[in-house]
Amino acid sequence: MNLTNNFMTTTCLILAAGASERMGKPKALLPFGSEGHSFLDRIVATYNQSGFSEVVVVVNQDLFNMLEMNGFLTPLTVTFLINHFPWKGRFHSFSTGLEAIAADSYVFLQNVDNPFVDTHTLREMYVNRLPEGVVYPVFDGRKGHPVLIGPGIIRDARKFRAEDARIDSFLNTYPCRTLDTSNAGILSNINTREEYKKAFGFFPD
Repeated sequence: MNLTNNFMTTTCLILAAGASERMGKPKALLPFGSEGHSFLDRIVATYNQSGFSEVVVVVNQDLFNMLEMNGFLTPLTVTFLINHFPWKGRFHSFSTGLEAIAADSYVFLQNVDNPFVDTHTLREMYVNRLPEGVVYPVFDGRKGHPVLIGPGIIRDARKFRAEDARIDSFLNTYPCRTLDTSNAGILSNINTREEYKKAFGFFPD
């Protein structure tokens, strides 16, 4: 199912440049339970299955080296960009990712530590897209991830220079639409070993 056309592109931008200090190992490479593939594998596959084949992943140098060693850098649908200054925060990673994204693109902003995205939610978010706004999935009255950002905001973000800003604060200045979903996983961020154990029942060696 291809939801894009010649006049409109849609890109998944995955932020994975953090140090994963609380986890003790890169979250992108954590196994998605016992299924045998990583968080990053699972996220990319879900977007591809949903019809969104353009994926940009922002990583730090260490993670890039690990991905290269494991042969992950070969998928033709994935573009990797290195954030050489990850200590500058997530907005810098966001800005880095925009370098590889078309000016007229809608962007799914996806955290690598939120691997529970599903195809139905992605497609419904796209159907409810806002050219100058943001679409948030909602479970039990709470906003979750990913978010779908319109091309008008992407154009503004390219010119935004306060890289110490919070992404959520930046997006909150724009119109938004919420979309109810039955997927409670949109609220789950796996940042610590305890959160991983709660989600999957074990922690990998």
